Formats: sequence, C-alpha cells, structure tokens
Amino acid sequence: MSLLYSQSSWHVQESNTLIDLYGVSFINENTGIIVGTNNVVLKTYNGGINWIKLDSLPYIWLNCIKYIDVNNAIACSRQGGVYKSTNGGLNWHIIFEIENFTNRISYVSGIIFILSANDGTLYKSTDLGVTFSVLNSNVHMQCAFFVDQNIGYMAGSWITGIGHYQGQVKRTTNSGLNWTIVYDSPVFIDVVFNSSMYFINQSTGFLSGYVGIYKTTNNGNNLNGVSGGMILNLEFIGNEIGFATGYPTIIKTDNGGVNWVTSYNSGNKTINSSCFVNTQTGWAVGSQGLILKTTNGGLTFINSTGGNIPDNYSLSQNYPNPFNPVTNIKFDIPKSGLVKITVYDLLGREVTSLVNQQMQPGSYSVDWDASNYPSGVYFYRIETETFTDSKKMILLK
Repeated sequence: MSLLYSQSSWHVQESNTLIDLYGVSFINENTGIIVGTNNVVLKTYNGGINWIKLDSLPYIWLNCIKYIDVNNAIACSRQGGVYKSTNGGLNWHIIFEIENFTNRISYVSGIIFILSANDGTLYKSTDLGVTFSVLNSNVHMQCAFFVDQNIGYMAGSWITGIGHYQGQVKRTTNSGLNWTIVYDSPVFIDVVFNSSMYFINQSTGFLSGYVGIYKTTNNGNNLNGVSGGMILNLEFIGNEIGFATGYPTIIKTDNGGVNWVTSYNSGNKTINSSCFVNTQTGWAVGSQGLILKTTNGGLTFINSTGGNIPDNYSLSQNYPNPFNPVTNIKFDIPKSGLVKITVYDLLGREVTSLVNQQMQPGSYSVDWDASNYPSGVYFYRIETETFTDSKKMILLK
C-alpha cells in the first residue's frame, strides 16, 4: 500500500541581507517589492530569482507595502510616514505624514485605507494617495480590513488592568464614516487582536494575534478559535485557501479556515507577511533577510511505500542523477521522531526544505522539482535526533 503525506514546499530565495523584512507585494508572477528595516527596499523582475536593492528611501523602518498597479505603489513606515512610488518602486516620495506607527494598508476599488495602529485613526484616499482625509479615530484599534468600498472592519485590544486585556471588533457600512461595535470581549484576558484580519466576504472573516486565529461568520458578532500560535498576517485566495504567517511557521487552510496545517517551519525565524498572485504562487518574508517562495501552493507530498519497519536509518542516492528537473529521494526511518531533509547549494546555502515534520517508522520517498533552479551541484541532508547523512546530486539542464 502507498500513502501520501502532505509536506511544505517553500524554497528559500537569496536576499543578500540579514535585515528583517516585513512587507511583500507582487503585481504579477514576475514583479514584486519587499520592504524592511534600515530603509531596505528589494525589487525583482523575475519572480525572485534575483533581488535588487533600491537605494531610494531615507533611513527608516518600512513595515508594509502595496502594489496598486504596475507603476504605483504605497509603503508605510514605523515612524508614521506614507510613501508613494509612481515608477514601480524605483523612486519614492513622502505623500503623507502620520505621527504614529502605521502597520496596515487596505486597498479596494480605487480607495486606499491606512490605519495608524497607535491611536486607531483611519486615513482614506480616493485619488491614489494624492490627498488623504482623516476618518473617525478608533482608540486601541490595531488592524483594519475593507471588503469593498463601504464595508470594513477594525479590531484591537488594550490593557484594562494589570494583566487584563479587552478585545473589540468594529464594523462600518459607509466607508469608515461611522463604526458600530459588534464584539466586546469579557474584561479578563480573552483575545488579543494586535496583528491582522482578513474577510473573504461581507460577513465571514478571520482575526489573528499572539494567541491564534479566530473566525466569524456573522459580521464579527461571534468569534470562534480555529488555530493557535502567534499569527502576524492573514491572506486568502478566494473563499477556501488561506495562509497565515507568524512565529515560526506558515500555516495553510484549504477549507475556509476549518482546519489549518503547517506549511513551513522556519525553526527560529519570524515570518512577517506573505503575498500570493494565485493559489499556487506566493512569497513570504521574515526576520534575518528570509525570503520564501512556493509554486505549488505550499504543499508537496511524501510517499510512504508501506511494508516492514526498517532496522536502520538510511538515505539513498537520488534517482535519476544527473536529473532534469525532477528527482526522487528515498529514506528509511526506524523509529518515530522529527525528520528533516534539506537541499543546499554548493556554497552551503539552504535552497529548500523537502521534509520537516514528525514521522512514523517506515520507508519513504520524496520528489524534488528543481524547475526554478539553475544547473549545478546540490547537496541534500537528512537530520534526525540520532542520525545525519548527506549526498550530492547534479541538476543538468
């Protein structure tokens, strides 16, 4: 009998920086921008094979970026400035100064909404950032999301006493002019919404924070926990497929948030945000210059061939070798435990993680599709609690 186990398929891209990266936005499968601390702006024209550092901004901390179209992009800084580029990110100029920390850009149907997370003030532009109007201040609101031009949500929390937090969700039906409280948490610690929210329609959405993900199906009036962990960003592609990034993982749902599975585990890095151009192709960025890409929706498969439990650990030579572009790697696991199989380039840099999960005893195989990698010598390494081994393989295109 042969069984298939889902496993992450995220590939590390070379950023050439150890600076923490916070925001990523792509306008298509080839062209994207990443922003981070220390005025880092990276741009790619080939899907992330190469990233070019643009020296076009002052020494600031950029924490969010949004492509409006192929020429226009908006970025926000931790210091409060809102910046705009009209040539695809090559040059930037400040268009609006906000005194407080800004962390979210919501763009829908030609309208830009920017939230100041420190004081909950919402700013709105209907002319691509030429002018901004100040909407009602919503104290303690830390994240916002607009479903369309009129319907939007805010969420936040605050300290009400020593160790006490209160969470609140607000809803608008008139483009932010007025807000109605739709959810109030109990006085004691309940939910801490200080990270992200995403609504897939006017009534169904997700909120995240340091304590996990909550889902609502009735305009925010009720919230149900659907996943734990520290979640910093939420993104859905359609109504069913969604990704959440945080520390130290990317998790994925393919059934509208009912179930979530680990798609990638970074080990000790924080994954701050993601951007998908379709259900298969997306990028995620994080601490220490981390850039990840997937071209198969973040999942691949490990094949269990069944049969007898092996007596010893083993890692077989990949076949075929040389290969182009797919090769198969077989390995044996005699006892339960965490198993990692990682691919490295000739310089010892991690290229991709093929296996990174708890596994039962058995004989397995996993494919590596190197369609997006150049010809050359690569190494793959298996790591368990008591066993390690490495082998060389050659990609020949």
